[in-house]
Amino acid sequence: MSLFYHLLGAGIPTLEDVVTVTTQNITHGTSGAGGAKAGIRFNVDGTVDKREGATYTQISASTDWVVPQPYADTYHIKWEAGSGACDVTPFAASTWTAMAAGPYEWREEEDGGSADSASVVISISNDGGSTTLDSATITLTADDTP
Repeated sequence: MSLFYHLLGAGIPTLEDVVTVTTQNITHGTSGAGGAKAGIRFNVDGTVDKREGATYTQISASTDWVVPQPYADTYHIKWEAGSGACDVTPFAASTWTAMAAGPYEWREEEDGGSADSASVVISISNDGGSTTLDSATITLTADDTP
């Protein structure tokens, strides 16, 4: 989908053109006692952060899921399990949830000397789930191999 939007006669952006969810592969590796943590966080303001350990970094202003951001908290988000199982999921799978109640983080954690990986499919809707505007697979890998 295009990150650019077209203005209608009333000056309202077409919602299909302002939503983008980008496929991500997020990996955090450590050999320390604190364990590895890889995650993705969708914020109420329309930004998306990757988590590597304790550090959150905005993925990209050009690939945030809502552009322009003033519309962000009016959307809904849903996730479906892919491969593996995330250690942290913010709400039940297959459930459309209001973005205004976020932020929402999915996380994979490892503190046992091996690698864990999981993936989720994140979808965004502007009408409570009747129409999916965009979706992407997010893969999280936490590796605490000494």
